Amino acid sequence: MCNISSESSKGLFAVARSGLVRTIRELNMFSDNPYWSSALTHSEQILSTRLFLLFLFVSLLILITYTSLIVRTHSVPLEQFSLSDFEQLQARYPSTISALCTQVSIPYHKFIQLSPKFHQICSSPFINDKWISSLFLSNATSHNILDFRTFTFAQFQALALLCHTAYQSVNDGYRTLILLI
Repeated sequence: MCNISSESSKGLFAVARSGLVRTIRELNMFSDNPYWSSALTHSEQILSTRLFLLFLFVSLLILITYTSLIVRTHSVPLEQFSLSDFEQLQARYPSTISALCTQVSIPYHKFIQLSPKFHQICSSPFINDKWISSLFLSNATSHNILDFRTFTFAQFQALALLCHTAYQSVNDGYRTLILLI
């Protein structure tokens, strides 16, 4: 009885294997719907399906290989450490260790003096709101498109915005530097 069971399981395995092989040989991912029919023949559809699955498998293999090779970095901040601690860490992680200083021994304001100089137009009356509002024409569309009066309001408004952005970025940078002191 044991032999019959063994033979029947071998037969069942053979049937399952042949069914799987037949399914793979005839695998067609194209639709049988006549409204969605393609210009390809049945054999071309099967070949296209095989190529698609091959490219999909290769792409997934490349993606999995790439993501498995990515080096992950973990930052561990140390508040206080000695020179010997640093040397041990440097010996263990020679290419990845970095030590950022949180305290500066000489404050920046002792050897750096900032005095930014902006373009003269940024301190001129041409970027004041009073000047810009005086340039606004309610009937600007009645003038020729090449007439300076039609777009001068927007030009000076953009210029004022550029000056304001320059002031703001310099002041933000200065405040950041002061915080580091």
